[in-house]
Amino acid sequence: DTDVRRLVEVALQSINTRGLAVHVKNCGHGYGGRAYDWVPAVSPRARQRSVHRLIVVRIGPPEMFPRSTLNRKGEGYGGKRSPVMTYLDWREAMVAITAHEGRHIQQYQRGWPRSEVDAERHAAKTLNRYRGVAP
Repeated sequence: DTDVRRLVEVALQSINTRGLAVHVKNCGHGYGGRAYDWVPAVSPRARQRSVHRLIVVRIGPPEMFPRSTLNRKGEGYGGKRSPVMTYLDWREAMVAITAHEGRHIQQYQRGWPRSEVDAERHAAKTLNRYRGVAP
């Protein structure tokens, strides 16, 4: 759908998307995502030679939001150095989760260390930009 495509574009604005496929799925809970430095054989994109990396984003139904990244320890998803975000609706979750996973793709592409804290900080900046708030 056009709205989802636009949200993915906003989320991946600073990421090199060459050879990247993004799959968006509905799920029964709030949200989730995964970045692959390859394309799993079970993916419909596995046969496409032009696709080398994959992001899978899972977003729950609208009634699951607002939803926070605060964990049981009182920390953000990536740990105590990660920002705590509250996704007001599924669109905000879509932007933040896709940006987070997109940052992992960028980490793969550039040979950077894999960091959840870095991915969460990038997601927060992208979400704030989406909301129209200065980073």
